[in-house]
Amino acid sequence: MQLHGRRGKVRNTQGRTTLPGTRPPFRMGGNRDFSHDGRRSDVEHEIGAEEKISYGRNDRFMGGPVGGGRFWLEDDGTPAAKLGGPEEWRDQGMIDVRRGDTFTVGGQTWRITDIVAADSDDAYLTAVRVS
Repeated sequence: MQLHGRRGKVRNTQGRTTLPGTRPPFRMGGNRDFSHDGRRSDVEHEIGAEEKISYGRNDRFMGGPVGGGRFWLEDDGTPAAKLGGPEEWRDQGMIDVRRGDTFTVGGQTWRITDIVAADSDDAYLTAVRVS
């Protein structure tokens, strides 16, 4: 959306001014304030808050994003997942998690409460902030 200003300049809704017939510069990466599903990203969660992590990325973690790289069932049927994403995990790469494990990102500690449908394309896990 564009709003017309004085002297033939055009002010777009992002507050940038451009000349008529030109476009604002292209920016990669999208809006850092909101995740792909429209919810606020980089949220400082309260203790007890729950988040869902599926394939791809969840931008709502402070210090994130955190994403599921793989889900599977162990030989004994226990669901497991591989998580990655945050800058602070770069040295160790992706981490393997199971129900009850904890991980820390952005100074917040999270416990895996459930891993659902680990053997399907719809797999996801839920995590609750514990500290």
